[in-house]
Amino acid sequence: MNDQNIKPVLHRALRDALEVLRGKDKHGWLGGEFIEIRRMQADNRGSVGEDFVVALLQMLGKTVTHTGRTDPQNKQWDIVADGIRLEVKLATLGANTPTFQHENLEKDRQYDGIVFVDVAPNDIYITCVAKCDIEWNKLHRRRHGIHYKMDWTLSKIKENKMETLGDFSAAYEKMAQRIISAKEYRRPADEI
Repeated sequence: MNDQNIKPVLHRALRDALEVLRGKDKHGWLGGEFIEIRRMQADNRGSVGEDFVVALLQMLGKTVTHTGRTDPQNKQWDIVADGIRLEVKLATLGANTPTFQHENLEKDRQYDGIVFVDVAPNDIYITCVAKCDIEWNKLHRRRHGIHYKMDWTLSKIKENKMETLGDFSAAYEKMAQRIISAKEYRRPADEI
């Protein structure tokens, strides 16, 4: 009796727990196409978001430098695409609430825009925002007022659902034009 394998007992307990979770899974994560992202740590999710946006920009023919990978000392932005410095923020739909929570936004960093990638169980939402259009005074402040947090509900960003490269291109180009036309935009010195 003492030499019985205990692994089947744990498997049975896991199956039972998963059945309970399935009943509480309001947004369909357990059977979702993008479930793997929920299993990752936050830093890894961020890397996935950056790699995803780099790939999309390259597919659009943009000249892209993934500064987060090529210059680990750079903490100002993640990506430069045709001279536009971008932060990328990835969030997943909450397990029990229809919200996406983007953490650690920094007002004083020297980026030009943010690409928010929001992942639901079976859908992708991308919102591209010029930094100059962010209403910082309306965001939640974190950690001694240095970091901000932006929460979006699924209903607020539903029009940003992305199915095709063309969907992304339209959202990105709108932001890029806003950045270029904003008087505070300056091309990096090495690109003048």
